[in-house]
Amino acid sequence: MRAPALSAICFLLTSTLVAAQTLPTTAPAATLPIPEAAAQTRARSMIHTIFKDDFAKTTPAGRQALARRLIVEAAGTKDDPAARYVLLADGADLAASAGDAPTALNAITDLARLYAVDALD
Repeated sequence: MRAPALSAICFLLTSTLVAAQTLPTTAPAATLPIPEAAAQTRARSMIHTIFKDDFAKTTPAGRQALARRLIVEAAGTKDDPAARYVLLADGADLAASAGDAPTALNAITDLARLYAVDALD
């Protein structure tokens, strides 16, 4: 019975060592603060107005398409940090609700790269 437990411990230690070797060793680039709630509210209102027809689609495919579109728009939004934040956050939420984990993860990764957020939160 000790052999399986020892094997499991060895596997966990090896996995931890391999994972530690793949972590970045440089300090992360400076990130922007999370926009204030009022700025997010204004940005979200503007985004919902612009994409009103897309937000009206409630099917998973419609939510997935909107999520991808919002994330693309975020990539092109350089001059409005609040709008870019909301585009990414809403894109991640929509992708997750549509069952599109890869798209949600991409948006979350962009949020963590650009803003002072905890990607695991």
